[in-house]
Amino acid sequence: MKSVVFLGDSITKGQLGASYRSMLEAELSAGSCEYSFNTFSENGIGVSHLFDYVDDVRRIAPTKLVIFIGNNDASFDLQSEQRGISSDHSTFFSREYVELLTALGFSGELMVLVGPSLVSGSTQST
Repeated sequence: MKSVVFLGDSITKGQLGASYRSMLEAELSAGSCEYSFNTFSENGIGVSHLFDYVDDVRRIAPTKLVIFIGNNDASFDLQSEQRGISSDHSTFFSREYVELLTALGFSGELMVLVGPSLVSGSTQST
């Protein structure tokens, strides 16, 4: 049996009706191969919180790994900017993401679903 692990935030958790995760599970389950599915997600988390699941993912050693994270990270960056707090969260996010992928040591089929772009710039209109 092959296995799929989903990592992410509330979008991955899919609490509000249909979710990308349930659609992918249905698609994979309709094929000729049998899959088991594991989801590690929490509401409101950012990329750094996914390190809490590294040991679980490595123990499962999935065939496929799906990661969707970044919406809350982008929100944290925007909120900091709006409060006048200097933040280079996009650099932090990128570094953490690379470190996460390295820590996972994953060698199967990887699907990374990207949330909103982390862009710096003024949020005030002129």
